[in-house]
This record gives sequence, structure tokens and C-alpha cells, in this order.
Amino acid sequence: AKEGKVEAGGAGEAAAAAPTDRASVQSTKLACFVNLAACHLKLGAASAADKCCTSALEICPGHAKALFRRGQARLSMAEFGPAKADLTAAAKADPTAREPRRALAELQAAVEKARREEKSAFGGIFK
Repeated sequence: AKEGKVEAGGAGEAAAAAPTDRASVQSTKLACFVNLAACHLKLGAASAADKCCTSALEICPGHAKALFRRGQARLSMAEFGPAKADLTAAAKADPTAREPRRALAELQAAVEKARREEKSAFGGIFK
């Protein structure tokens, strides 16, 4: 090698590639967490999907798919307040996506159904 240049595989190349490698690793981890969350949702494991999405959101806080999937998981666990926050944030993060808006409509229907059931269950108790 000529003076002043580092041969391929030398320490200079590894140091220069490190930030890109870290970004690549983070990007891959993010995709894995979001995809794993989708798998958990399909299997009916909402709590596991919630955890995967939370891990994804630690890597990239405004990730629309992670917010959407965590909102779906929370909706299926009847955690309506947190579900609404996630789905609203997902809709804002990706205004062109239809899924978060559909999920928000589903959330509203679930909230109304829960209110009706609660009212019929406890309606006559306090008369």
C-alpha cells in the first residue's frame, strides 16, 4: 500500500463504516420488531405485539406502522385510551395511510359497544 492510504480491511475502513453499520442494524431491528408484531397480531397475541411495537418505537419514536400495530394490539386488549393515542399518532405520521383511520372507526365502535354493555350491566343497580 502507498503511504497515507489504508488497505482494504484496515482499521480506517472499519471505523468509517461503523456509523453506517449501526444505522443498518437499527433499521433491521426496527423492521424485525414491526414484522414480529404483525405476526403476534395474526396469532392473537396482542400483549406480545404491544411489546414488540414498544421496542420498535424506542428505536424510531414516530414510526407509523409501529404506532398503528401497537394501536391495534391495544384495541384488541380493550385499552381504548392508549389505542386511540397510538392510532391518532399513526394517522398523523402517515396521512395517506387508510388503515389507521379505519382502525379509529373500529375503535369508536368498540367504545360505544362497551358503553352499551356497561350500561345494560349496571343500569338497574342504582335505581
